[in-house]
Order: sequence, then C-alpha cells, then structure tokens
Amino acid sequence: MNAFVEAISQQVSDVTDLSPGNVADLLETPPNPEMGDYAFPCFTLAKSLRKAPNAIAEELASQVMTGDHISQVKA
Repeated sequence: MNAFVEAISQQVSDVTDLSPGNVADLLETPPNPEMGDYAFPCFTLAKSLRKAPNAIAEELASQVMTGDHISQVKA
C-alpha cells in the first residue's frame, strides 16, 4: 500500500469505522485524470451510515487532512 493510500485509509476509517484494508479496497482510480488520482465512492456507505452519499463525501472531504501525500480533497 503506498503512502497516500495509507494516509487516506487511516483518516477515512476514523470517520466510517471501516478498517484501513476495507477503505483501500474501495479506493478507485477515476476514469478521467482531471478528476484526481483517487476516488472514494460513498454509495457503499450510504445505507450503513444512513446518509446521502453526497453528505458523506462532504463530511469526509472536510475531515481528511492535506499534507505530504494529499494535496487536495473534494466532495
């Protein structure tokens, strides 16, 4: 697992109660490079968190910290 995946897995798992391995399994590479290097689909979490996917995405985006491996996070 590369450093970015480790960083995002740790931060997302804190919010979602998913294990870092599960988070890493859900990470995708967007079909269009302009959309970023990685995508985390929130549809799989909507039922268990009882929230709309876009609300989950906004919450995660506000809580994931940028730094050495993450330059920007967008919902």
